[in-house]
Amino acid sequence: KMTGTLDSHMNICKAFEMTLPELYRDLPSSKKTIDVQKSKAKHDVYIHDKKSSSEILASNVQNKKMMPVLIKIVKGGQTPGEESKPGVEKFIYILDGKVEANIGNDKYDLTKGDTLYFESSIPHYFRNAGPGEAELLSIISPPLL
Repeated sequence: KMTGTLDSHMNICKAFEMTLPELYRDLPSSKKTIDVQKSKAKHDVYIHDKKSSSEILASNVQNKKMMPVLIKIVKGGQTPGEESKPGVEKFIYILDGKVEANIGNDKYDLTKGDTLYFESSIPHYFRNAGPGEAELLSIISPPLL
C-alpha cells in the first residue's frame, strides 16, 4: 500500500477504465465528530472574577477545530484582557445585553443579535455597557485554553 499522487491515481483509473470516485469508493470514510451536550450537562466554567465567567459548551475541545464558549458579564463587569497566539480567530454573537468590545485601540458597541469576527492575537476584552447581564456566544478556532 502506498499513497501515490493524483497523477498516478488518474493513470490507474485510465488503465482500469474507471473514474476517480469509483477508485476511492471503498476507502473507509473519516470518523465524523458528533458531540451532543444536554442543557443539564456539566460544562467547564471558568470564573474570571465576580464580574465575568466563561463556560465551554463542548467536551474534549483539544481534539476539535473550534471551541464554543458562553461568556456572561454582570452589570458593570468586563472580561479579562486576552491576546492569543497568531492564527487564532474569534467570532462573537451577542445573545443578550449591550457590550463594548475593545479590540486593540478600537471600540465597538454591540447589542443583541450583533456579531464580531476578528484575529484574536489583537489584545481584546469585552465590557458590559448595559443595565443587566450580558451574554455572548464566542467561537474560537482553533481551540485555545
